Amino acid sequence: MESKLESTQELRRRVDQHRQAHPKARQRDVALTLGVAEEQLVALDCGAGATRLRGPWPEWVAALEGLGRLTALTRNEHCVIEHRGLYRRTSFHGTVGQVLGDGVDLRLFTRNWGSAYAVLDRSVRPERRSLQVFDREGNAVHKVFLDEWSDAIGFGHLAQDFADPNQDPTCSPLDPREASRGAGSVRSEEHLSRLFDRWAGLRDPHEFTAMLCDLELGRRAAVRAVEGVHSRPVLRTAASYLLRRVTELGQVVMVFVGNPGAIQIHTGTVQRLAETPPWFNVLDPEFNLHLRESAIEEAWVVEKPTHHGGVTSLEIYADAEDAVALFFSKRGDRDPEATWWRELMVEIPGAR
Repeated sequence: MESKLESTQELRRRVDQHRQAHPKARQRDVALTLGVAEEQLVALDCGAGATRLRGPWPEWVAALEGLGRLTALTRNEHCVIEHRGLYRRTSFHGTVGQVLGDGVDLRLFTRNWGSAYAVLDRSVRPERRSLQVFDREGNAVHKVFLDEWSDAIGFGHLAQDFADPNQDPTCSPLDPREASRGAGSVRSEEHLSRLFDRWAGLRDPHEFTAMLCDLELGRRAAVRAVEGVHSRPVLRTAASYLLRRVTELGQVVMVFVGNPGAIQIHTGTVQRLAETPPWFNVLDPEFNLHLRESAIEEAWVVEKPTHHGGVTSLEIYADAEDAVALFFSKRGDRDPEATWWRELMVEIPGAR
């Protein structure tokens, strides 16, 4: 216990020292600089500004519906998506949930959640309240921020009602080297043949994830394997190219950004674009997107068959099998894909 206390005190000293030198540094950046998991910084404040929450996760996610307008934030290593809106129509089927609110559209996968905290940050004015979810490696999965229009009293009740008995300021995230790395790549000609057969037999875009699971394939590996038939490599800067064109056209686009624990979806127009290297940004009043485009290694235009014609997407990848972001046009389940979107997908320059 003594060594644990000393370790906690040493980390707190290092954090305080770094924040004094860099008062505007974001929590994630502080964690990266100090070589610790982001969750460890939050856990340090347990018993003070942070309250570790217990499950069941669906119950407190549903409780967010009573907190009024909130900011929903989901990220991966190279992309952050934010929406301001209401958490509504929350539902779960086992460990898979969804939120279909006014401005907040989420898919949640709680089997990949490790911990959650209600946080009161007194270092800023006005004080900032948030709920933060982390995976077992201590990486942020999803965050919910309150503003002046949110119910601060309700936030306090939620933190109290779901407080975990364990409020130890330490935590032990899983070492990333020990974590499962998920599915792999094509292993044989027979495996490749099965992929082409299954891909050609798709009748709904939602069948794609199940196909990857059945074949034990990563998304990036599958897209690469069908190059020339169902996919086409395009410029690494294809995402910013697409967003500029969508803005010019005034059309509605769907943007999916996520990680193994959460996917957040934007469906709407895009208005204000800004570059602040290394980030390419969308800075609309109710929707923000921050893409580290310099980290993108590959971009692909991908087509999947459905009962009602092909569905085309732009998919961008960095250093993992999961996509950094996916871009689609808006369409009804029984509607063919919009002509303008298909023309835009053809227009995106190929990889050089």
